[in-house]
Amino acid sequence: MNNPTLLCLFFLFYPTVFLHAYSDLETLLKLKSSLVGPSGSGLHDWAAPPSPSSSAHCSFSGVTCDVDGRVTSLNVANVPLFGTLPPEIGLLDKLVNLTLAGNKLSGHLPVEMSNLTSLKYVNLSWNVFDGTLPGEVVLKLTELEVFDVYNNNFSGNLPAEFVKLKNLKFLKLAGNYFSGEIPEVYSEFQGLTHLALQGNSLTGKIPAGLARIPNLQELYLGYFNTYEGGIPPEFGSISTLQLLDLGMCNLTGEIPASLGNLKHLHTLFLQVNNLTGRLPSELSGLMSLMSLDLSINNLSGEIPESFSKLKNLTLINLFQNKFHGPLPGFIGDLPNLEVLQIWNNNFTMGLPENLGRNGRLMLLDVTKNHLTGTLPRDLCKGGRLKTLILMDNYFYGPLPEELGECKSLTRIRIKKNF
Repeated sequence: MNNPTLLCLFFLFYPTVFLHAYSDLETLLKLKSSLVGPSGSGLHDWAAPPSPSSSAHCSFSGVTCDVDGRVTSLNVANVPLFGTLPPEIGLLDKLVNLTLAGNKLSGHLPVEMSNLTSLKYVNLSWNVFDGTLPGEVVLKLTELEVFDVYNNNFSGNLPAEFVKLKNLKFLKLAGNYFSGEIPEVYSEFQGLTHLALQGNSLTGKIPAGLARIPNLQELYLGYFNTYEGGIPPEFGSISTLQLLDLGMCNLTGEIPASLGNLKHLHTLFLQVNNLTGRLPSELSGLMSLMSLDLSINNLSGEIPESFSKLKNLTLINLFQNKFHGPLPGFIGDLPNLEVLQIWNNNFTMGLPENLGRNGRLMLLDVTKNHLTGTLPRDLCKGGRLKTLILMDNYFYGPLPEELGECKSLTRIRIKKNF
């Protein structure tokens, strides 16, 4: 193409695509120089081509381009880069997916990320990014559907601007150092299905307004957050909720009976708090419940007989509370039960005769109760029992012969019985 007129015509009709694509190549090379720190390694194939090309960068590891050679996806995970994310990231303005997870990246997020207005998916988890999340950056990412910065070192207040993102479905700010209260405005999320704020330094009361998020399926608020007050009874109205994790976050008061309205809830984690009172019999309405952890609280009373309706339970953790009374026989009838831990309570009478008969029991720990009688014969019926701890009770009689044939057992402790 030596004819000047033809050359001008070429760049008149095709310059934008070619130049943008070629600039994406240059941008990636600049990114590499920053992402790979002095002690890092990786991205070895991110290298300049021997001759100008509008698509050479599209074959770089972790890079996906559109038909015009523009970068639409950057997916580099679990590579020991040990570098930083430079301002040049803002030049990849066709980027839809930005995944830089588990790469030991550090430093602040550049404000130039606000130029990435096509972004739908951001995963920067398992790095050591720090500083605040700039609200002005969040506001510009109007197409965002997923934002995950789990396990970094971000700090400051939770950005209220996330609420403005109408397409946002998954927000995971867990495992950082965010402080202050959960913004009341978070109750205005419209499309959010997953909200994960656990493992921060949040304080104040849990906003009851979170119950107004219309399609919420999973809510994680616990672990190292130290709230005031208890579980908002309004949470019982989140009809779409499937998982509620409020473990280890300084909760007080009683378990709201309204939680029994959560027909789709499969996981309820309230362990390591200061909850008091009895188990509400209304929790028998949790027809989908599979995992129940109420351990390390100050709960008391007996296990309600109505819990016999919870046929899907696979895990029951009630240890280190003040429960008393007999262990209900229906526990042995639960068809899917795999884990039963009730140690350090005041349960009496014997273990249910049919415990283990479902063939699924893997872990049984009843240490430090007032249990008595002989041991059920079918604890290892399915050949899956690995841990059996019966210490500090009043069991008597011979060990069932079937236990002697239990090849799956790796840990058994039975001292301090009769």
